[in-house]
Amino acid sequence: MDGKQWFEILVREHSRMLMMFIRASAHPSIAEDVWQETMLIAWKRIEDFDRTRPFGPWLRGIAAKVLLSKGRQESRWLVIDDPMSLEYLNLRCQQSQDLPVDTWN
Repeated sequence: MDGKQWFEILVREHSRMLMMFIRASAHPSIAEDVWQETMLIAWKRIEDFDRTRPFGPWLRGIAAKVLLSKGRQESRWLVIDDPMSLEYLNLRCQQSQDLPVDTWN
């Protein structure tokens, strides 16, 4: 399987989780933009991803950096605007992801 196919599979598996993470953190009007920017960065940096580690936390880490950057530009766009709260949300997402059921719907 080539890198593009592998990336597409991972994105499909984590898309709903990532959107939930973003929507919990930002104003709904910028959620799609943050999701797209996160995916673009992930695509460009996929070679930096350590395949021995989970993809979800890596992807949420990118999204958190995008969110914090947007918040520095315009703070009214963020619901959660500090790194510790985003890390807590990331941890809760990881705990939910480890459950044996589909929790993102």
